[in-house]
Amino acid sequence: VSDSERRFASLEARVRLLEKCLQADNSSDTDEFKLQNEGEYLGASPLGPDTLGAAADISPRLPLKTPEEARLTLATSVLGLAGCTALVLAAVYLVRLAIDSGWMTPERQVAMAALGGIALIGAGLGFYHLNRRYAALPPGAGIAILFLTVYGAHIYHGLISASSATAGVVVICFVSLWLGHVFSSGMHVLFAVVGAYSTPFLLGFGNRPDLVELLIYFSAWSVLFCVHAVWTGSRSAYLVAMYLAVVGFDLIWRTADQSSWQTAVIYQALQFLIFSATAVIYSVWQRSPMNQGEAYAHLPALLIFYTLEYSTLHEHLPGWAPWIAFASLAFLLSVYSLATLMLRESTAGSRSIVAAYGVLVVFHAGYFELLPDRFAPWVGVVMLPLFMFARRWLGSDAGGRLAQFGMGAVFVVNGLRVLSGIEMAEVPAGEVLRWVYPIVLYIGYWLTRAEAGNVGLRMPLLYAGHLAAMIAVHSSVETSQVFTSVMTSVSWGVIAVAGLVVALQLRDRTLGQSSFLVFAMSGMKVLLYDLAGAAPLVRIGSLVALGMSLFVGGWLYQMLSGSEARERVN
Repeated sequence: VSDSERRFASLEARVRLLEKCLQADNSSDTDEFKLQNEGEYLGASPLGPDTLGAAADISPRLPLKTPEEARLTLATSVLGLAGCTALVLAAVYLVRLAIDSGWMTPERQVAMAALGGIALIGAGLGFYHLNRRYAALPPGAGIAILFLTVYGAHIYHGLISASSATAGVVVICFVSLWLGHVFSSGMHVLFAVVGAYSTPFLLGFGNRPDLVELLIYFSAWSVLFCVHAVWTGSRSAYLVAMYLAVVGFDLIWRTADQSSWQTAVIYQALQFLIFSATAVIYSVWQRSPMNQGEAYAHLPALLIFYTLEYSTLHEHLPGWAPWIAFASLAFLLSVYSLATLMLRESTAGSRSIVAAYGVLVVFHAGYFELLPDRFAPWVGVVMLPLFMFARRWLGSDAGGRLAQFGMGAVFVVNGLRVLSGIEMAEVPAGEVLRWVYPIVLYIGYWLTRAEAGNVGLRMPLLYAGHLAAMIAVHSSVETSQVFTSVMTSVSWGVIAVAGLVVALQLRDRTLGQSSFLVFAMSGMKVLLYDLAGAAPLVRIGSLVALGMSLFVGGWLYQMLSGSEARERVN
């Protein structure tokens, strides 16, 4: 076959593919436009499909709709939705007119409403092959009418019992899920989710609830919607179900008799297990790791669960509440590790939601609930090394920043407590702890000094270390009553000179410049405090100590500047 014949056959196949696109566009049925259907066109050519591979490659990149066509589709969808809403309102007003006029019995009202909903569903299925997206609207209105019919038959007319109404709602929910699969529409799934979880409220279960039956009812729907979400590849189905399941049961339980708190605790824990496992199964089954937006959608539900579960446990089992909270964190970490292992990757979204829940549990249940107050300063000093580790492991995503903020806040609060001496009488080795904080701050500066772009972190660590060391010296003078105020000034001068010596060894100009803060505060102390009302010998000693420290400091800083100049020349 010549090259010209190959090109002509490729062009012919491209034209046929364009015709196929136009046919798929006119029918609005994307399921009919699949690559396997190209065989009837490519196979018709004597050259076969292998010769025309380039033609098949262009099909996924063909635009199915122009911007004008997209706007037209949106406009028609809005009109169709408005029309279906008008039909629902017409059915409501028809029922209202029938009630006011008295010419229709309740049985006939319910029957006509049910037939109207079924007719709308049938109409949508009948128009399915003409325009699937537009045809999905009437069944949505039909589902809404059927829900209203069942609720009205039980609540207003008393024609059916609560159990019969529940069974009717179950059937309608399954029909709605089936319609969502047929039309590939999330609207029908949303109707099913809202209808299922709103039934206990609308049918009056909240006034006389059997919590065990309610647990089984809600949990069964949770499992069903989770399975449907994994099967259809739509997280929104189980996300909406998750919020309604967690909040709905709690509202019914708290407005009724709260004596069965054990059932409420078991229910919330069961929902946590169901939806956590679903999030992992969905990501693995669909090969779709959780992104940042999806993580933000999960996080409020996780916080709501923790608040509801912990408040109930804290009221009835205060000693066990923190440990159960840590057990929930352990489960979340295990499913996260399993998903990471199976997907061979960890996204920022999944890390952020696990980190956020971990921060909440560790700081609330661990630090505030379990930790005795006398040990809090020692835990606080450990927070800075953990903070440095979190910066490297968690990175700069939302969860990492939240964890770092919590660790930094605990370190700062306890550092201020230690250095100010507030409520330190019962803290073990409190005097030693005053010197541990400046040492940890200096180590933190040393760990960050080699990292570029961390000026906003290493500078506060360095200057906070200087201030902590000066306060520790001052506290030692007051508690030991061995040193005088002059010795405090001398000690501050020694800190400044030591900083310059280390800066000279490390060629660290930032460290050398920070020593001027210590010199400045030492000089202000001598001039404003030591010289006021002191004996002549004390004044002389203070000025001598200040002068010698400033002289040595200037000489060392000059050596540091000269060393840097020689390095630049070399």
